[in-house]
Amino acid sequence: MVSMSWPTIASCAVLALGLAEPLTAQRATTIPSLRAYDEETRRTMELACAMERTNGPVAYGACLDRQIATLRTSPGIPSLRGYDGETRGTMELACAMERTNGPVAYGACLDRQIVALRTSPGIPNLRRYDDETRGTMELACAMERTDGPVAYGACLDRQIVVVRTSPGIPNLRGYDDETRGTMELACAMERTDGPVAYGACLDRHITALKSSPGIPSLRGYDDETRRTMELACAMERTNGPVAYGGCLRRQIEGLRPYSKPL
Repeated sequence: MVSMSWPTIASCAVLALGLAEPLTAQRATTIPSLRAYDEETRRTMELACAMERTNGPVAYGACLDRQIATLRTSPGIPSLRGYDGETRGTMELACAMERTNGPVAYGACLDRQIVALRTSPGIPNLRRYDDETRGTMELACAMERTDGPVAYGACLDRQIVVVRTSPGIPNLRGYDDETRGTMELACAMERTDGPVAYGACLDRHITALKSSPGIPSLRGYDDETRRTMELACAMERTNGPVAYGGCLRRQIEGLRPYSKPL
């Protein structure tokens, strides 16, 4: 029997503990590999475990393990490659909240969107409309877009129907930038209701301008004076060029006893 000195035994014990401890820690903190999953599934699992990741590798790894376990009894995330970019983006938007819960919840949400689309004409093509009309229709249906392509498409269809019996959005190119911008600002709320409401609002301002001198030029005033007049009339500017122009003219009248424009 080979005898060993106490220092030798102690050294062996320390070496054994030193080897065992890292292995134990490694087993406890190992983050599972997600390489076997497609990029979308992998990213969705990582997103679902983002909060746990801030608590360290043990919590993060445990969360990913739960995601992996639930995926074994789920079809996962369906492919949306057969859909056009707009339809695909709208489905993804509608399921954005579920995506934060992992691929199972996200996939189930997308499956519901796919099923609903089978009995719907989907999102209508707006290419035949000018940019302003198209943008206004899309803005009017922004809330419905978050519910998916079926709700979004139905909303756009309603906008298309009402546009057919309306002159639409009038052309403002004949007006200077300031007048045009003030009319658009005054009708900003109506713009969220679609091109018919927006166009009607702009038409009212066009009609009102016909019997008004409009917005006076402030070019003869120094920058500080001009900016102060514009600031004083900021509220009236939201009511359109007639109200804004009237306010600026009152400012000009008030300045006359004290100074002359440069």
